[in-house]
Amino acid sequence: MNAAVQELRDAGLPGFGDRTDGYRVYAGLAASKSEAEQLASQMPGRDIFIRSIEIDAVAATAAGGDDAFRQWIALSHELADALSRVSVAALQDELPQSLDPSNLAALRQSYDKWQNAAAAVGRLQAPERQNAEAIVQALNAAFGSVEQYERKVSRYHLWRIQANLMEMLAAERDLRASLAASPGESAD
Repeated sequence: MNAAVQELRDAGLPGFGDRTDGYRVYAGLAASKSEAEQLASQMPGRDIFIRSIEIDAVAATAAGGDDAFRQWIALSHELADALSRVSVAALQDELPQSLDPSNLAALRQSYDKWQNAAAAVGRLQAPERQNAEAIVQALNAAFGSVEQYERKVSRYHLWRIQANLMEMLAAERDLRASLAASPGESAD
Protein backbone atom coordinates (compact mmCIF):
# COMPACT_ATOMS: atom_id res chain seq x y z
CA MET A 1 0.00 0.00 0.00
CA ASN A 2 2.73 2.48 0.97
CA ALA A 3 4.69 1.67 -2.20
CA ALA A 4 1.58 2.27 -4.34
CA VAL A 5 0.94 5.61 -2.63
CA GLN A 6 4.55 6.65 -3.21
CA GLU A 7 4.39 5.55 -6.85
CA LEU A 8 1.38 7.80 -7.41
CA ARG A 9 3.02 10.73 -5.66
CA ASP A 10 6.25 10.26 -7.60
CA ALA A 11 4.17 10.57 -10.78
CA GLY A 12 2.68 13.86 -9.54
CA LEU A 13 -0.67 12.25 -8.73
CA PRO A 14 -2.49 12.23 -5.42
CA GLY A 15 -2.31 9.11 -3.34
CA PHE A 16 -3.91 8.24 -0.04
CA GLY A 17 -3.54 4.95 1.83
CA ASP A 18 -6.43 3.69 3.93
CA ARG A 19 -6.36 0.70 6.29
CA THR A 20 -9.94 1.12 7.54
CA ASP A 21 -11.32 -1.68 5.38
CA GLY A 22 -8.26 -3.70 4.35
CA TYR A 23 -5.49 -1.99 2.43
CA ARG A 24 -6.73 0.49 -0.13
CA VAL A 25 -5.06 3.26 -2.07
CA TYR A 26 -7.16 6.13 -3.33
CA ALA A 27 -5.99 8.22 -6.27
CA GLY A 28 -8.81 10.72 -6.58
CA LEU A 29 -12.28 11.77 -5.55
CA ALA A 30 -15.20 12.27 -7.93
CA ALA A 31 -18.85 13.11 -7.40
CA SER A 32 -20.21 10.44 -9.76
CA LYS A 33 -19.18 7.21 -11.45
CA SER A 34 -18.84 8.93 -14.83
CA GLU A 35 -16.61 11.61 -13.31
CA ALA A 36 -14.55 8.88 -11.59
CA GLU A 37 -14.09 7.22 -14.98
CA GLN A 38 -12.99 10.56 -16.45
CA LEU A 39 -10.53 11.01 -13.60
CA ALA A 40 -9.17 7.48 -14.03
CA SER A 41 -8.61 8.19 -17.73
CA GLN A 42 -6.10 10.85 -16.65
CA MET A 43 -3.94 8.18 -14.98
CA PRO A 44 -2.80 6.03 -17.92
CA GLY A 45 -0.76 2.94 -17.24
CA ARG A 46 -2.32 2.38 -13.83
CA ASP A 47 -4.90 -0.14 -12.75
CA ILE A 48 -7.66 2.05 -11.34
CA PHE A 49 -10.72 0.55 -9.67
CA ILE A 50 -13.69 2.75 -8.97
CA ARG A 51 -15.24 2.41 -5.53
CA SER A 52 -18.41 4.16 -4.48
CA ILE A 53 -18.43 5.79 -1.07
CA GLU A 54 -21.76 7.04 0.23
CA ILE A 55 -21.51 9.86 2.75
CA ASP A 56 -24.61 11.17 4.46
CA ALA A 57 -24.00 14.53 6.11
CA VAL A 58 -26.76 13.99 8.66
CA ALA A 59 -25.53 10.51 9.57
CA ALA A 60 -22.03 11.97 10.02
CA THR A 61 -23.31 14.03 12.90
CA ALA A 62 -26.00 11.74 14.27
CA ALA A 63 -23.82 10.94 17.28
CA GLY A 64 -23.43 14.56 18.25
CA GLY A 65 -23.32 18.16 17.21
CA ASP A 66 -25.84 20.95 16.99
CA ASP A 67 -27.77 22.27 13.98
CA ALA A 68 -25.00 24.72 13.07
CA PHE A 69 -22.49 21.88 13.06
CA ARG A 70 -24.77 19.73 10.89
CA GLN A 71 -25.13 22.66 8.51
CA TRP A 72 -21.36 23.08 8.35
CA ILE A 73 -20.93 19.36 7.55
CA ALA A 74 -23.54 19.63 4.77
CA LEU A 75 -21.81 22.71 3.35
CA SER A 76 -18.45 20.89 3.58
CA HIS A 77 -19.89 18.14 1.39
CA GLU A 78 -21.31 20.64 -1.08
CA LEU A 79 -17.96 22.44 -1.33
CA ALA A 80 -16.02 19.19 -1.72
CA ASP A 81 -18.43 18.10 -4.45
CA ALA A 82 -18.01 21.41 -6.29
CA LEU A 83 -14.21 21.30 -5.97
CA SER A 84 -14.17 17.73 -7.24
CA ARG A 85 -16.33 18.58 -10.25
CA VAL A 86 -14.15 21.57 -11.15
CA SER A 87 -10.91 19.59 -10.93
CA VAL A 88 -12.23 16.56 -12.84
CA ALA A 89 -13.68 18.73 -15.62
CA ALA A 90 -10.51 20.82 -15.98
CA LEU A 91 -8.32 17.70 -16.05
CA GLN A 92 -10.18 16.58 -19.18
CA ASP A 93 -8.65 19.41 -21.20
CA GLU A 94 -5.46 18.31 -22.93
CA LEU A 95 -4.14 21.81 -22.39
CA PRO A 96 -5.62 23.22 -19.18
CA GLN A 97 -7.71 26.36 -19.54
CA SER A 98 -8.82 29.00 -17.07
CA LEU A 99 -12.03 28.11 -15.31
CA ASP A 100 -15.31 29.39 -16.69
CA PRO A 101 -15.98 32.69 -14.88
CA SER A 102 -19.53 31.70 -13.88
CA ASN A 103 -18.32 28.35 -12.49
CA LEU A 104 -15.54 30.11 -10.60
CA ALA A 105 -18.00 32.65 -9.18
CA ALA A 106 -20.35 29.85 -8.02
CA LEU A 107 -17.41 28.03 -6.43
CA ARG A 108 -16.31 31.18 -4.60
CA GLN A 109 -19.86 31.71 -3.36
CA SER A 110 -20.00 28.12 -2.06
CA TYR A 111 -16.63 28.60 -0.36
CA ASP A 112 -17.73 31.85 1.31
CA LYS A 113 -20.95 30.24 2.57
CA TRP A 114 -18.94 27.31 3.95
CA GLN A 115 -16.44 29.62 5.65
CA ASN A 116 -19.24 31.57 7.31
CA ALA A 117 -20.62 28.34 8.77
CA ALA A 118 -17.21 27.19 10.07
CA ALA A 119 -17.75 28.92 13.43
CA ALA A 120 -19.55 25.72 14.48
CA VAL A 121 -16.18 23.95 14.56
CA GLY A 122 -15.07 26.18 17.42
CA ARG A 123 -17.81 24.80 19.66
CA LEU A 124 -16.58 21.22 19.39
CA GLN A 125 -14.58 19.48 22.08
CA ALA A 126 -11.39 17.46 21.54
CA PRO A 127 -10.82 15.18 19.64
CA GLU A 128 -13.76 16.10 17.37
CA ARG A 129 -12.46 19.64 17.12
CA GLN A 130 -9.07 18.50 15.79
CA ASN A 131 -10.74 16.29 13.19
CA ALA A 132 -13.06 19.11 12.11
CA GLU A 133 -10.10 21.50 11.95
CA ALA A 134 -8.35 19.03 9.65
CA ILE A 135 -11.41 19.19 7.36
CA VAL A 136 -11.19 22.99 7.43
CA GLN A 137 -7.48 22.88 6.60
CA ALA A 138 -7.99 20.44 3.71
CA LEU A 139 -10.86 22.39 2.14
CA ASN A 140 -9.01 25.69 2.56
CA ALA A 141 -5.99 24.15 0.84
CA ALA A 142 -8.16 22.78 -1.98
CA PHE A 143 -9.72 26.19 -2.56
CA GLY A 144 -6.24 27.73 -2.38
CA SER A 145 -5.24 25.39 -5.20
CA VAL A 146 -8.16 26.72 -7.25
CA GLU A 147 -6.87 30.27 -6.70
CA GLN A 148 -3.33 29.19 -7.64
CA TYR A 149 -4.71 27.48 -10.74
CA GLU A 150 -6.34 30.73 -11.78
CA ARG A 151 -3.02 32.57 -11.36
CA LYS A 152 -1.04 29.91 -13.22
CA VAL A 153 -3.03 27.35 -15.15
CA SER A 154 -1.36 24.02 -14.43
CA ARG A 155 -2.49 20.42 -14.05
CA TYR A 156 -0.39 20.34 -10.88
CA HIS A 157 -2.91 22.57 -9.09
CA LEU A 158 -5.82 20.40 -10.26
CA TRP A 159 -4.14 17.31 -8.80
CA ARG A 160 -3.48 19.25 -5.58
CA ILE A 161 -7.24 19.85 -5.31
CA GLN A 162 -7.74 16.10 -5.57
CA ALA A 163 -5.07 15.41 -2.92
CA ASN A 164 -6.66 17.93 -0.55
CA LEU A 165 -10.09 16.38 -1.06
CA MET A 166 -8.74 12.99 -0.05
CA GLU A 167 -7.23 14.58 3.07
CA MET A 168 -10.67 16.02 3.81
CA LEU A 169 -12.26 12.60 3.37
CA ALA A 170 -9.75 11.02 5.79
CA ALA A 171 -10.38 13.74 8.38
CA GLU A 172 -14.13 13.26 8.04
CA ARG A 173 -13.74 9.51 8.53
CA ASP A 174 -11.80 10.23 11.73
CA LEU A 175 -14.48 12.72 12.82
CA ARG A 176 -17.22 10.13 12.28
CA ALA A 177 -15.30 7.57 14.35
CA SER A 178 -14.76 10.08 17.13
CA LEU A 179 -18.42 11.12 17.15
CA ALA A 180 -19.51 7.50 17.27
CA ALA A 181 -17.20 6.83 20.23
CA SER A 182 -18.46 9.74 22.31
CA PRO A 183 -22.14 10.37 21.53
CA GLY A 184 -23.59 13.59 22.81
CA GLU A 185 -20.32 15.03 24.06
CA SER A 186 -19.06 16.71 20.91
CA ALA A 187 -20.68 20.15 20.94
CA ASP A 188 -21.60 22.78 23.48
